[in-house]
Amino acid sequence: MKKMIQFVSVFCLSLSLVGCATKESVKEIILYTDINSISWLDYGENYTSLESDRLDAFNKRLNTLGVNAKLVIKSYLPAVGYQQKGELVQNILEQDSDADMIFFNSAYVNDLEPLDSYLESDHGQELTSQFSNTWLQNLKINGHTYMIPKNVYPLTKQCAIISNTTWEKYPDLQNQTSAFSVLQYMESHYEPTENQVLFLYMSLSNLLADQYQAITNDEDSPLYLRKSDYTVVNIYEEEPVLNLLRLINSIHQKGLTGKGMNVADFQSLSSMPDGGQALQFGNNFSFAPQEDLFQTLYFGQEMYASAGGLSILKDSDAKEEAFEILWAMNTDKKAAEILQYGSDPDRNEDGKIIDNQHTYFGSWNMLGNDMITESSQGQPENKKEYFKSMEEKSDVNREHMTPLLFDTSSFNDKLDTFLSIIDKNQYVNMNVDGIYMADQAFDAQQFENYLQTVRSRLKEAGIEKVQAELQKQVDTWLKEQEK
Repeated sequence: MKKMIQFVSVFCLSLSLVGCATKESVKEIILYTDINSISWLDYGENYTSLESDRLDAFNKRLNTLGVNAKLVIKSYLPAVGYQQKGELVQNILEQDSDADMIFFNSAYVNDLEPLDSYLESDHGQELTSQFSNTWLQNLKINGHTYMIPKNVYPLTKQCAIISNTTWEKYPDLQNQTSAFSVLQYMESHYEPTENQVLFLYMSLSNLLADQYQAITNDEDSPLYLRKSDYTVVNIYEEEPVLNLLRLINSIHQKGLTGKGMNVADFQSLSSMPDGGQALQFGNNFSFAPQEDLFQTLYFGQEMYASAGGLSILKDSDAKEEAFEILWAMNTDKKAAEILQYGSDPDRNEDGKIIDNQHTYFGSWNMLGNDMITESSQGQPENKKEYFKSMEEKSDVNREHMTPLLFDTSSFNDKLDTFLSIIDKNQYVNMNVDGIYMADQAFDAQQFENYLQTVRSRLKEAGIEKVQAELQKQVDTWLKEQEK
């Protein structure tokens, strides 16, 4: 009997130890990213863990916060996700079934876990309090939240950034009131100096930002939302956009976009203080614009910016732990600072962190909430309150909001087809490879033929059906706003 009691005691002790071990075991949460996405991680092989002292320090901070998980980052080469984006998640899961998180893309929204129930928890409400509520609402897809966005100043404005030398040489620039009028003026007047072109980059979505909103992240996509009447359009059927494209083609024909430029020439221009360009367009703000080099013209009203961020996979078996990591990196000052700056960042003589790569809105460094970290040089103090007050004072048209994200997962193959049809017009986008290719310059009649071909082929490829499917999402969103 005594032996039986001893056995039962040992058995119970064993169970308690197993229970403790289980409770204290740390769950690895695996985040997958394009190998080029995070600047402080070394290059690695596909589907292998990447090493970083910063990541180790962050995981120690998680332990201090009581989060029973550690963040593991693995990468895939850009080529894995470049084509057929809708298949990216499944391609990753075939190689690594333990994947938990990924950077958001609407192409694979069906593979992502809706986060609404998680956001209702105490930690969830603390997390969402870091963001603008209006912005968060506009980032929902079909009424659901699928990502935790990078915490940034959410308002953006269309602008032209002009080098000081160009500003001084062409004083009438400051009288222009739109991106189109700036381009018209420069097309008529601009004469490049040595080692300078009008612009090296051209983003059509930036040029159209006051009237149209891009549906996808692919700069060549023909699908936009017309803001004036909430209509999904094919921009190759929109006369104002066609006139803009004709103007860009004329500028390109004159060689002002670097037509025929080789890689060495491009790199030489890019290394110049002003980038070797007289003019660039954008729709964002930087913490510390180089006012000694550039002048900025702003057009139209401010608008809420689309965002990138982190999502949890439906197939993850550790969704709660993954969400706890998202909570920690967005609400804890120390955790956010480790991810943004490292454990021991460089400082200037005033003790300010040396960091010139932050923007209010941009793709650089999605990890960590920059609004709650210590201010670096060029940043305002009390950043979160500072930008919150900016939003409250903003002229953003709150009566004319638009849905910022769409579910494109059911027609990704169609989107790929549309992009292939438009391929020859690549000098309009942000793809460097399409900028210095001289054979992509058309004369006026060739360009009209090209535009007509694009219109016909897009229609044959079924763009009207895709427009109708997207329009349903817009109409559903509008009904939700009326409630």
